[in-house]
Amino acid sequence: MAIQKRSARLLCLIQRAETTWEREGRIQGSTDLPATKEGLIAVREAFRQTRTEHIATVYHPDSEAALSTAKLVAAEIKAKTKKVANLSDPNLGVLEGLSLKAFPERFPKRFRQWKDDLLSLSPPDGEEIRKVRSRIFLTVAGVLKRSRSEEVGLVLPPIATGFLRCYLAERPLNELWSMQKSAPLIERYCLSMDQLHSLEGDARQLAKSS
Repeated sequence: MAIQKRSARLLCLIQRAETTWEREGRIQGSTDLPATKEGLIAVREAFRQTRTEHIATVYHPDSEAALSTAKLVAAEIKAKTKKVANLSDPNLGVLEGLSLKAFPERFPKRFRQWKDDLLSLSPPDGEEIRKVRSRIFLTVAGVLKRSRSEEVGLVLPPIATGFLRCYLAERPLNELWSMQKSAPLIERYCLSMDQLHSLEGDARQLAKSS
């Protein structure tokens, strides 16, 4: 008997535990830092409130904080973890480690882009944000389409989480930071195959326009 293809994918979106830089109000992109103890506790408590037993693998980017987060969640449900390098946040170049309080005075134009037009930002010595969003969306779509498990666990760093959250909520990207402040650490979504194809299409179009 032929196996029927699933018409949707379940996604458990997990924002990776905070780091010391984030707790101190400093900008972090691809800089690899460990998660704080408090951040890991917060993720564990959030996951227990939205607990699912259907995740076979928790995917995560190549960073210490993301790995710690993925292992913590996987241990709760006896799942596996798998590293996916293209899920990482952007290299923010000279902005890495900069205090958010100092940001407007040091780089006023780039601060306005950061707040209101993130896709236009291309920090010195860093990556173009537009291209980063494209690679993250393509990678997420690929992971979801290839997965055979009932639900996919996906640990993402803050900027990547914000990109995906805005897209799935159909909200403009200038709401990313406000949504990040109020959104839970863990959210669950049901994505149709049409939505996954749209996610890929949006990412490819964005890459072409870069």
